[in-house]
Amino acid sequence: MDMFKFVAPEFIFGSNSIQYTGQTLKNLGADHIFIVTDKTVKLLHWFERIIESIVNEKIKYSIYDNVTENPKDIECEQGKIEYLLHQCDVILAIGGGSVMDCAKGIAILVKNPSPILLYEGIDEIHLPIAPLVCIPTTSGSAAEISQFAIITNTEECYKMAIVSKMIVPDFAIIDPETTLTKEFDLTINTGLDVLAHAIESYMSNAASPITKLHALASIELVVKHLELCSKDLLNLEHREAIMLASVHAGLSFSNASLGLVHAMAHALGARYNLTHGQLNGQLLTGVVTYNLIDNPINVDQIIKLFQDELLLSITNLPDLLDTFILRIRKNDNLPNVIFESAEIDDLMMYILNDPCNATNPKDVTSEGVRWLYEFIRERQT
Repeated sequence: MDMFKFVAPEFIFGSNSIQYTGQTLKNLGADHIFIVTDKTVKLLHWFERIIESIVNEKIKYSIYDNVTENPKDIECEQGKIEYLLHQCDVILAIGGGSVMDCAKGIAILVKNPSPILLYEGIDEIHLPIAPLVCIPTTSGSAAEISQFAIITNTEECYKMAIVSKMIVPDFAIIDPETTLTKEFDLTINTGLDVLAHAIESYMSNAASPITKLHALASIELVVKHLELCSKDLLNLEHREAIMLASVHAGLSFSNASLGLVHAMAHALGARYNLTHGQLNGQLLTGVVTYNLIDNPINVDQIIKLFQDELLLSITNLPDLLDTFILRIRKNDNLPNVIFESAEIDDLMMYILNDPCNATNPKDVTSEGVRWLYEFIRERQT
């Protein structure tokens, strides 16, 4: 067996675990925390419970809520300025992947020189970041678990991948009840993000026995519960299962990394301001098809999970993925502009240079990417 390593943060998982927010921050020695969130999350009923937990421990707080979908480099810079202005000592991220990635960017910049683009790539952070606690609210990105942060470079209009053990949070509080306020599309988009994380990390050329265990556990939970959750959005059992699937997938991809689905989603999402999880669902079947062409990857265990739960005899993984997604929701078409030759040429460099391609199970070439564009275009209705 080859040697491998595994990185994971400390976390609490379970309903009502947000009640331990103040105690967790106190254990980290927090005096004045910097809460990173967005304007929607701040209005949700359980947000006040988190604030109450913080106040009960006599911890001061300042709130930064200027985070948008596909978080921007300028938002990280603005957050850094406010963190230093208020003399904060710990960052608390409350939100989905965009919020947590922005919080990671801020945590980098308050201890390292600006701009954030200096840290694009793998292991480019040289000084420890500010202490960071994450409370995820979307059960999709697993940013609360991973050593990834995805930040949009606003000048060049693409998503930068920052990968480093330095940005693994110090602690995560993972409470499925925070996801009960998610509407249908957000539930499905983040669920498909989980599925893409699990499948890409399982097929990764850096996968290990441990990462594959977590990937399979994630896939099984998604296949069993995502469709049921989509039909009963207030069902805490299904919400808990999808949140746990996200954690398993995060533990897997944080250590085995990802592949071409995410390389393309990073480029397309930033350029056309598209939702990340939805993009993953639109790209996943095509990328899996591409990776399996003349490339004998053993995906029998994944196929069996789909067959057993969906009671299907289909033996082809791409077809199983199509069937599963269609049972929940028809994928929307990608904008036609994406398939214009000049647009493909313009984005090609960003797709090929994305760090996620390093662990794709098949070499990523410009010819392969063009094949994938055509595969997706032909399937649009």
